[in-house]
Amino acid sequence: MYFYDVNNHEKLWIHLHGLATNVLGRKIAFLRKYFIENSLYSFFAMDMDYEKHTTTNTLDILEILIKGFSSKYKEIVLCGSSHGAYIALNYIRRKPLLNVKKIILLAPSYNTLDLMIKE
Repeated sequence: MYFYDVNNHEKLWIHLHGLATNVLGRKIAFLRKYFIENSLYSFFAMDMDYEKHTTTNTLDILEILIKGFSSKYKEIVLCGSSHGAYIALNYIRRKPLLNVKKIILLAPSYNTLDLMIKE
């Protein structure tokens, strides 16, 4: 399942949810409503199925999405919540940024930050 709301033709917000939630969570509902009402960003979120895919596979899928969206949007914000923050951090460290201009981390897990500091 995914949500793709076209509210702004220049800017896109990609939201990566955490392990214990999905696209039906409260953060995604809040962000969708806010962006629809204010036309600040188009919005994309999809069920990540972290338990079924490796981090490498998830990063590869995200790279394909960002490549496609970069041909349409001038500015992409990559937002990750909890485990989604871990994925977002690994993406910007290992993949081409293209039109990703900002990264926002919501409640990143301490383990995620600890892993990043050690590396």
